[in-house]
Amino acid sequence: MRLEAAKRFERGDGNRAIAADLLVAVRPVEWQRQAWWQGGSAGLESKAPQSLPQPGKRQSTQLERELEKEPLAHGREDQGWTLARTKTVIGRQFHVSHMVQGVWKNQLWPR
Repeated sequence: MRLEAAKRFERGDGNRAIAADLLVAVRPVEWQRQAWWQGGSAGLESKAPQSLPQPGKRQSTQLERELEKEPLAHGREDQGWTLARTKTVIGRQFHVSHMVQGVWKNQLWPR
């Protein structure tokens, strides 16, 4: 979509026409036009997501020790670990914000 929009920007097509043809809202087309204006077609290239922070060896060991304490030690009534609960422990212990997907991808939950 971005590359098609760039071709249309070069031709001088309006934002509304581009949005209607590409079946998107006008606002994203406006943002893309701004990026195109500032950086040309290169300004519209996809920026890969940044990699998630991964714990070092020491932090992994600390996390394992915390998770061995069971959820009750962390204020949970039942004894089940979930990705969301593991995420909370990581945030509290290391002051690092992970998304649940990051906990899953980095395999940080108890198995």
